[in-house]
Amino acid sequence: MTSELPLGWKQVPVIDLLESMTGGVWGNQPGMGEVDVTVARVTEFHKSGTLNLATAATRSVTQRQAASRELQDTDLLLEKSGGGPNTPVGRVVRVPPHKGTLIPTNFVQLLRPSLDVVDDRYLFWLLWSWHDNGRSIPFQTATTNIRNLKTRDYLSQLAPVPQLPEQKRIVAAIEEQFSRLDAAEVALWSAERRIRALEKSVITEASSTLTPPPHWKIAFVADAGTVGLGLQRSPKRHNGPNMRPYLRVANVFEDRIDDSDVMSMDMTEAEWERYRLRDGDVLLNEGQSPELLGRPAIYRGKPPNIAFTNSLIRFRAKKDIDPEWALLVFRSHMHNRRFMRESQITTNIAHLSAGRFKTVEFPVPPLDEQQARVADARVGLVGCARLRAEVAAARRRSTNLRRSLLAAAFSGRLVPQDRDQEQAEGLLERTQRERAAGPMVKEGTVKAS
Repeated sequence: MTSELPLGWKQVPVIDLLESMTGGVWGNQPGMGEVDVTVARVTEFHKSGTLNLATAATRSVTQRQAASRELQDTDLLLEKSGGGPNTPVGRVVRVPPHKGTLIPTNFVQLLRPSLDVVDDRYLFWLLWSWHDNGRSIPFQTATTNIRNLKTRDYLSQLAPVPQLPEQKRIVAAIEEQFSRLDAAEVALWSAERRIRALEKSVITEASSTLTPPPHWKIAFVADAGTVGLGLQRSPKRHNGPNMRPYLRVANVFEDRIDDSDVMSMDMTEAEWERYRLRDGDVLLNEGQSPELLGRPAIYRGKPPNIAFTNSLIRFRAKKDIDPEWALLVFRSHMHNRRFMRESQITTNIAHLSAGRFKTVEFPVPPLDEQQARVADARVGLVGCARLRAEVAAARRRSTNLRRSLLAAAFSGRLVPQDRDQEQAEGLLERTQRERAAGPMVKEGTVKAS
C-alpha cells in the first residue's frame, strides 16, 4: 500500500493522528447537575457535515464532565451509536463556532486532531469519505434497535497522510469544488420544486376540481363508485392455512404501487373474495401525514391476486366513471388539501375515514370528456416525469463526482505536490518524539495512542 502513495506521503493509523478521543456523557436533566451545558447529539448531525445547534438541548453535568469534554472549534464528532439495525452509523461532523460550553452525548465520540500533524478539515473529509464508501460498516454491530461502531478498531485503520501544507491545499481544493456542487444542487432542488408545482398545475387544470364547467354534474364520491376499507390485520392472522398477500400504506404512493415489500396474512375464502383487488380499483392512504392524506394509486393488475388492509380505502368506479378520471380527481384533491378538510389528526398522522371520504365532492363530466382530459393530463405528466428523471440523474452525477473528488484527494491526484516540503514520515516521527517528552493528556480524555 505504501508504494502506491505519492512521494512524501505515509500510511498512518487515524488514531495516531489524534491528540485524544473521548466518549460523551449521558447527562441529567436541567437543574440536576452542577452546571448546565449544551449537548451535541446525533440528532444535531447535519448532512452538510456540521452541527445544527438550533435544535440542541441543555443538560446538567458535573464540572469535571464539562471540563474534560468541552468542545473546541477544531474538534470532530463521530457517530458511534444510533440509527436502527439497518442504518449504518459512523457519520462525522465538524464543531461549528459556538458560545458557551458544548459537550457530546454518549452516542457521540469526540475526536481531537493533533494539529501539528494533521489538519482538522483534512481528517474530517477523510472520515467523511470512509463512511460514504461504507468503510465503517465492517466495524459495526447491530442489536434489535440500534447500531454501534467499534470506534477504536475503526480508527486503527491506515490513512494516507501527506505533509501539512499539502493537506491544507487538498482541503482548499475539496471545499472549492464542493461549494460549486452545493450551488448546483440548490439549483436542482429549485428545479424539483418547480416540477412539483407544474405537476399540480397539470392535474388541477385537467380535473377542473376547483372550477368545474357548468355542464358537469357535481356529485359525491359515494355517487361515483363504491367505497370500502380493507381487512384489519391482527396477530391471529400472522399464520394460517390460507396466507394471502396484501397491500398496505407502505405500498401505495401517488400514481404508483410499490410491490417490493408485500406482506401476507391468513384470510377466509369469503374475506379473500371481498378484499381482493380488481383492475381499475383506486387505493387511497387512510392514514398519512396531513399533506399526503388520501395519496392515491390505481391498481392495474400488478402484483396479481392481492388484497388490501384497512389502512387503505378502495374506490371502485361505477360504469359512467373512468377509473383513470377518478385517480386524476383524487390526486387533485390531495394536492389541493381537500382531503385534509375531512381529516381527523392523531399525533402527527391524519386519518380520512371512509364515511367522510364518501361525502367529498366528485365532478362528473361526460365519459368521453373524462377520457380526453385524462389523455391530456398524461401528456403533461409524462413530460414532468422526464424532467424529474433528468434532475435525478444530475443528482446522481453530483454524488458520484463528490466521491471521485475525494478519491483523487486522498490518492494525491487532486492538487500538485510540493517536493520541497517536509515529508509526512519525518514530520510524524519528529512530532511523536516531541509528544513523548511533553505533558500528559489532560484528565477526562482517553489517550489515543
